[in-house]
Amino acid sequence: MKIKLLTSKIFRKKDLLWFSRISGDFNPIHIDEEYSRRIMKGSLVVPGMYLFLWSLNFFLKRVKSSISYTKINFHNSVNINKKCYLYHHIIDNFHVLSLKTNNLTVATFTLKL
Repeated sequence: MKIKLLTSKIFRKKDLLWFSRISGDFNPIHIDEEYSRRIMKGSLVVPGMYLFLWSLNFFLKRVKSSISYTKINFHNSVNINKKCYLYHHIIDNFHVLSLKTNNLTVATFTLKL
């Protein structure tokens, strides 16, 4: 199984504010630093849907195809200002996108084209 690094991104507060505006997701864990630091993870958390859509958008631009099946698994959260790496490999005709930060898999997206 060949695992290929596709891209990386550091999600910033401005990215979360942009996503909040376009998605309508105003959960304070994503946009209120004081709340997030006090209640949950110590800093703002990137919305899982944002992680999925960013990963899917990057991948589909490369393969120029549509998908017929998606399975989404979130394993850990991603805090802002942490570099995320998007990897790709194929298992049994399924495309698997793995999102990692600090060598920790935070999400896997399994796709069938």
